[in-house]
Amino acid sequence: MRVLMWHVHGSWATSFVHGPQTTLVPVTPDRGPDGRGRPDTFTWPDRAVEVAPERLRDEHVDVVVLQRPHELELAESWLGRRPGRDVPAVYVEHDTPGGRPPTSARPRRSSPTAGTSCTTAPTSPSCTSRTSTTCSGTADEPPPSWSSTGSSTPATATRATCRARAS
Repeated sequence: MRVLMWHVHGSWATSFVHGPQTTLVPVTPDRGPDGRGRPDTFTWPDRAVEVAPERLRDEHVDVVVLQRPHELELAESWLGRRPGRDVPAVYVEHDTPGGRPPTSARPRRSSPTAGTSCTTAPTSPSCTSRTSTTCSGTADEPPPSWSSTGSSTPATATRATCRARAS
């Protein structure tokens, strides 16, 4: 499996790249926030490969891991494919809002696209509060905080949040 993922959070990314997949990591000449490439401070396996943005259109990518809202547009521009429609995508939200999910407001970039239907249900007793919301219908652009199957119609997206159990 070949995964496109930006190096955003060092420790999380280090754990991720140690999986069995090949991870394509964007690198720009300035090594700025959108192209840090491999880190100097962590040891990554050789299967974490730096790729310049202009080369990504020619790379085979099985899935895109998005971690910041603007990466949706960045990936589309660099890949020439729309994450969540042309290539499967998952959005990992590192900095979740505080508070208890059942009683606090949750920011949304936008509502699920018109024509979708959603259901929400508890999903796991291993977390103090975990819910999963599944939407299905015709959706050309599910919000970037939703993971998508990659189909343009019908689209199915799932969003799950979990706060770790306090020790």
